[in-house]
Amino acid sequence: MIGYFIGIFLAILSAFIFSLGAIFQKKGVEEMPDIKFDNIMDSVKAMFKNKIWVIGLVCATGGGIPYFLAQFFVGVALSQPLMGTGLLFVALFAIKWLKESLKLTEIIGITILIIAPIFLTFGNVTNTAVQIADPIFHFSFIIFYIICFIAIGISFLFYWKSDKFVSENMAANSGIFFGAGAMAAQLAVLALRPFLSNTAFYISLNPFFIEYRPNSDFFIAIFGLIILLIGNSVGTFVVQIAFQKGKAAIVVPIQSAGNLLIPIIGGVLIFKQTIGNLLFFITGIILMLFGTILLARLQAEAQA
Repeated sequence: MIGYFIGIFLAILSAFIFSLGAIFQKKGVEEMPDIKFDNIMDSVKAMFKNKIWVIGLVCATGGGIPYFLAQFFVGVALSQPLMGTGLLFVALFAIKWLKESLKLTEIIGITILIIAPIFLTFGNVTNTAVQIADPIFHFSFIIFYIICFIAIGISFLFYWKSDKFVSENMAANSGIFFGAGAMAAQLAVLALRPFLSNTAFYISLNPFFIEYRPNSDFFIAIFGLIILLIGNSVGTFVVQIAFQKGKAAIVVPIQSAGNLLIPIIGGVLIFKQTIGNLLFFITGIILMLFGTILLARLQAEAQA
């Protein structure tokens, strides 16, 4: 049971670090020209030349360590929704660094995001229950990504062929990328489970003494990490377009829906996680989405 609460704590810790990175990146992109697909290489170069943006990238990378360990302890179906608590820290950073003032709706959103993890915790979500060598797992995982790729392809085709609903389209696109990235992270954790088993908490405290476990499938883990990197990188780029073309009140809920719901569905159907108390868990998800919507403006300020 202690591992369950450790996983929850690590998920919230990673959300804090990721949010810190988002603030630095926000301050960095303020000094850059508009981000577009037409000048993607110039945009990427400008990002890496900006020291503040790079600091944000380092924070985002560092947040990956507790994020992976959280998935080891509680699985993607619970750890990913808890990432929504990062908006709490975005709000605090926005007040101090971005000199933002909070509206009543945003104060309510903060309160809701404080309460939501409690409901998610009492949802009693079990950890992953599949074997990396199971052919059925491989088949279902491939089908999952085929569906994601088709949806992303249709989204980009619509983006290039039409000027309508650009912000909504790119918001949905970004949500799929982030959701698929979270699933890839869970794949990497599953492949490394023999490596991490019984030593995960010790590793987090002392990374210099890690026992090598030959049963770990490092090639699958590397594949998962690459997909995660691609998914989060492209998703981050795409959401900038959504924020520039539309209102945060529309972009954030659409993106969050994919970012939260895809890992939950994948965690249950593919990684065989179970939800012990469906009422508490669904309540927590609804609160998380609602709180995210109320803090849409601050998320746009932090990421756009």
